[in-house]
Amino acid sequence: MFRSLFNNNLDAVFLTIPDGRILAANSAACSIFGMSEEEIISLGRKGLLDPHESKHHAALEEREKEGRFAGVKLYHIRKNGQRFPAEVDSFILPDDPQRSFVIPRDISERTHAEEMLRARELELGEAQRLAHIGSWHWVAQTDSITGTDELLKIYGFDPLTQTIPNFKDQRGLWYSPEEWNRLDAAAQESARTGKGAVLEEQALHNGQRIWIQARSEVVYDTEGKFIGMRGTVQDITERKRIEEELRQRAEELERLLETVPVAVWVAHDPHSLTITGNRMANEFYGIKAGEKVSATTQPESSRFFAPDG
Repeated sequence: MFRSLFNNNLDAVFLTIPDGRILAANSAACSIFGMSEEEIISLGRKGLLDPHESKHHAALEEREKEGRFAGVKLYHIRKNGQRFPAEVDSFILPDDPQRSFVIPRDISERTHAEEMLRARELELGEAQRLAHIGSWHWVAQTDSITGTDELLKIYGFDPLTQTIPNFKDQRGLWYSPEEWNRLDAAAQESARTGKGAVLEEQALHNGQRIWIQARSEVVYDTEGKFIGMRGTVQDITERKRIEEELRQRAEELERLLETVPVAVWVAHDPHSLTITGNRMANEFYGIKAGEKVSATTQPESSRFFAPDG
């Protein structure tokens, strides 16, 4: 009866004694190691473990003290030499303290998936760093916010030592009260209508004002119930600085054109379909300030340009 249950267990199982010898191995154990039971028994614990694996000593000490250990990740070696990770449980038999069951579960696929996920997270983090974009997710039930490292950096927080404050605590910390009120109103409107929002607001980076573009969308569960929101925040301070610089230069140019004692026309498109002039040009041609004219042969332009150009 015992042997039948032992062999038919879907998990790999070893019956061992404290010195590391293996007394029995079921068919699942033989399958993941690619060995016969006799080969496994002859190798023992030491022959199955990766020779560079060191965590098993602490696990054995825990089993000796507590009677068991669980969920310890240990690397093993298959018959073909392939190294693979296994999540191992072990417990001492209550009625026979000199014997233990060891249950290694092959987690190669899970480990590979975790490594791929970590690689994707690193790629996402690098992309967000380059674009100065952070992402966040708010869960309504717990009123908690999670987000990326770049989100914290946008507001001057250290991802290693600081966490994202809940939205109420961001008032006065990440946003001035007025800006926080606008964001709060937009969030409530999104929750009510189900529509996302795109806002450009000023925020605080260690108390210094910056510009951000905040995008958000509503999140529902599979039954269509509102459960939270998610979105991104992008630092657009540099873009705003450039826009302001261009605006100031345009104003300076406009003031300069208004003061020069010559008539100046400015074409606003490659084909000169729309042209405006400075004060002297308007006075010279007798048109109102800001009036647009065309350089084509349409009647509107015939007052200013001869048909032959």
